[in-house]
Amino acid sequence: MAERHHPLRGAASIIGVGSTDYAALKVRSEAVPPLDLAAMAIDAALADADLARADIDALTTMGLPWDQLAVREGLRDLRVTVEYAAGGRWVVPALQHAVQSVAAGSADTVLLVLALSRLATYEDSAAPGTNTLFEAMHAMGGPAAHSALMARRYSHEFGDCSAALRQVARSNRANAALNPAAVFRQPMTDADYDGARLIAEPLRLFDYCMVNDGAVALIVTNTPAGPAGRAVAIGGLAASADQGAHYSAADFYHRPSQAAAAEMFAMAGLAPSDIDLIQIYDNYTPSVLFALDGFGFTPRGEAARFVEAGHITRDGSLPLNTSGGHTSEAYMQGMNLVAEAVRQLRGEAGERQISGAQTACYMCVTPMAGGCVLWT
Repeated sequence: MAERHHPLRGAASIIGVGSTDYAALKVRSEAVPPLDLAAMAIDAALADADLARADIDALTTMGLPWDQLAVREGLRDLRVTVEYAAGGRWVVPALQHAVQSVAAGSADTVLLVLALSRLATYEDSAAPGTNTLFEAMHAMGGPAAHSALMARRYSHEFGDCSAALRQVARSNRANAALNPAAVFRQPMTDADYDGARLIAEPLRLFDYCMVNDGAVALIVTNTPAGPAGRAVAIGGLAASADQGAHYSAADFYHRPSQAAAAEMFAMAGLAPSDIDLIQIYDNYTPSVLFALDGFGFTPRGEAARFVEAGHITRDGSLPLNTSGGHTSEAYMQGMNLVAEAVRQLRGEAGERQISGAQTACYMCVTPMAGGCVLWT
């Protein structure tokens, strides 16, 4: 049977990327308002795409009131407006909406913006669901505690994964060392990782994403009919929700991840073996293992061994989180990872550039699993 061409395959492209200097913001003594952060990223994205504000006719925000941002930035005559809550799970749905809008002709040029201003406090980290108060009473401490329980269960089922978690943290840090905008750039040894305090066993300090200010903006439009230039096409994307009472999942979100992966790769007409580099939403390091298994980059239960073998390092077979990820670059709830994928595919990642990269995949494994394939 002939392969069916998906109508959205490669129909839209990211033509502009802008982000704040996370390292510079981290050392400031005062928080920066989210609208100010968003303005920084928007200016950078517009300059990157060589566009003016008048060229934007659709606006998607995450963690920001779209109307206040539109007034502040002078965005007028918007044909599509969408406002998502802040949260990594919404990056792929936001991209889906943007792709669908430009493909259907509802908009020509979509601006997507996420901004965070020290929002990630202990109080903000309570696990969503009907059992939140019960979990707090037992000192669960939010999603990290659930991730720790899943990591222990993963080790029970598939073999100890602690060495793999260390490798993820160290690989992220090595990549961040080559990224001037990254918050944490100092080298990390095995001894540094092992000597860091346990927070929720087996997770140590360096297994956690950070708390920082920042913003990321992306500009999406129709894929050029002629030479693509610096445009990076969105080849395939999909999401699958499996909402429950707990942040954790007995199957490590494997079922929804498999569903999203199947649709994403079918849309792109590619397979995991066709991907040159990956960006994984690493709110905590175990998420990397769950994503590798769930999206089919490793057989079920083999992710830890894959990581331990060095495949995810910058010179490995499948480089991961090449800007430093959420544990070393910045916690921008996935948007910085998409931005990094675009820069890599453009050949604009500087010292951390992966030679010859032509395809990339972003993945997020939470109660809303999602992913996208990008290519040049």
